[in-house]
Amino acid sequence: MNNDLQTRIDTIKRVFDVESFLNRDASNSQQIAKYYRLNRLAYKLVNSKQGFVHMGITRSKEFQEDDFLEHARIISSYIIQSNATNVLELAAGKAATTKYLANQFTDVSFTGLDLPNGQLDITLNTQSNLKLHEGDYHDLGRYSDNSFEVVYIIEALCHARDKSMVAREVNRVLKPGGIFIVFDGYSSKKRSDMNELETLASDLTYTSMMVNPKDHYYPDFRTMLQQSQLDIIDEQNLSKEVLPSMRRLENKAIKFFKHPRLARFVNKLTHQEVTGNAIAAYIMPLTVEQGLHEYWLTVARKKVS
Repeated sequence: MNNDLQTRIDTIKRVFDVESFLNRDASNSQQIAKYYRLNRLAYKLVNSKQGFVHMGITRSKEFQEDDFLEHARIISSYIIQSNATNVLELAAGKAATTKYLANQFTDVSFTGLDLPNGQLDITLNTQSNLKLHEGDYHDLGRYSDNSFEVVYIIEALCHARDKSMVAREVNRVLKPGGIFIVFDGYSSKKRSDMNELETLASDLTYTSMMVNPKDHYYPDFRTMLQQSQLDIIDEQNLSKEVLPSMRRLENKAIKFFKHPRLARFVNKLTHQEVTGNAIAAYIMPLTVEQGLHEYWLTVARKKVS
């Protein structure tokens, strides 16, 4: 597997300036917003015409478009269990999941929050039970204490410059007994325990998607939630279930890297915030298969005092 990974990284180096990606300021919220703004069309063309920017969760043998809704189905079960009346999505992206849920639960009030000047267009919302706001999830000051039964975030807590700060804010706005649902990718090793090839592969995967490569060790995340007074009530390692979705993107990346000269020409015509996604698409299936990266559903509950 390491030989395959090294071969792919060598191929990437024939197309991209790897050092420029590794030196990205991936903790800058404005740069993160720019990344998603530039990728609005690309995500629609490459990933999901319905506006989902996350991986699909495939329970069967082959990927189906319906797999993008598995996150919403899981969240729905907690909305029902909690008898929720107010639900908040952090880093809502294009708000595809929140809009879907708002249609399913017309008697529930939904709120979607995403960075200004990113991919969220708050002017397009026409649903009476959905509010879309621009803001940074590190500061949920616009929302009152104990105001939501469910808060969720899909593949975006990885962008946090301080996950503990986000968790404390979530704890504050959740009602006692409220649920925090997180879908995200992590590393199975501390960065300091990775060998040179693993470090390079991991760093490239994260930075090509405008994510700071540090602080993604899953056990550290679990500890952080508990320190934020959030009790973990469910965990599922869904790495195998997202691989079919990754394979779709990998196949497109293989075609991109197959002709390095043409790929370099495309890079000159297109923002590398867009074409750089091919790096993660190309190597992430291998890092997930070998267990370096993992995809987890984590569900935590606010303590009842």
